[in-house]
Amino acid sequence: MSRAFQLLEAELPPSADWLFGSRPHQVDVTIAVVWSFNRLMLGETIAHADYPRLCRFAEKAERLPEFETTPLQ
Repeated sequence: MSRAFQLLEAELPPSADWLFGSRPHQVDVTIAVVWSFNRLMLGETIAHADYPRLCRFAEKAERLPEFETTPLQ
C-alpha cells in the first residue's frame, strides 16, 4: 500500500488541479475516496507528511458538494 501511495503521490500535480483538467473525473474521485478511506481506517499508520499532494488532493475533493453530502463517518 505504501508503494501505491508513493506512486500516486508522484503522479499528482503539485498544484490543486485535477488530473485531467479543471473539473474532477472518476479517477480523481477514486483517488480521493481511497486515500480518505485508508486514512480513516488506518489512522496513524500512514505517515501523512510523506504524501502532501495526496492530502491536498483529497481535501480539495472533500470540499465538493457531492463529498460533503456523503461523509465517510
